Amino acid sequence: MKVSTGPFSISCITAREPAAVVQEMVRALEGNRVSFKKMTNYSLRCQKNSIRFDMEITHLQNMEGFYLVKFKRLAGDIGPYKEVSGKVLSQMNLIAA
Repeated sequence: MKVSTGPFSISCITAREPAAVVQEMVRALEGNRVSFKKMTNYSLRCQKNSIRFDMEITHLQNMEGFYLVKFKRLAGDIGPYKEVSGKVLSQMNLIAA
């Protein structure tokens, strides 16, 4: 698993186990009819119409037990990308049970 060191959004942080986060990613993508394929154990390549993006779970540097869900736009206009990624993120349960 990669380590994140740069700036990030607080809404993308979780203390849930990475396997549970991947399940949440899949559930939210399917709920928004976004097609995807697994690239690694912790990353997915996603596509909806002309929008393509990656979702990846990374470990937060110097923060044991905390992970970050990162989104990276690969293709498509920024407006539709923000709409799709925002919907997916809002439907994910990142709160540790």
